[in-house]
Amino acid sequence: MEAAGSHSRTGGRMNTRVRETLSDTAANADERVYGEWRDQEWPVLFHIKGENVVLENTAGEFITILKGGINNERVIHARGR
Repeated sequence: MEAAGSHSRTGGRMNTRVRETLSDTAANADERVYGEWRDQEWPVLFHIKGENVVLENTAGEFITILKGGINNERVIHARGR
């Protein structure tokens, strides 16, 4: 998953901790499902690990990390629950 150009909330380059969380969640996901995400033309891949979710577009690019994202309505819908 490519994260080049991604920024943290502080507006700087993605910090090491965020990058590690992204990599760990994507590589070691407990579950992976496809679903809809705002402003994305095609379904996105939700990498779910514990309560966190990493979103990846069809080009394999990082969209966002959702801390506690397991409770997000779009994630719940994608999981069919």
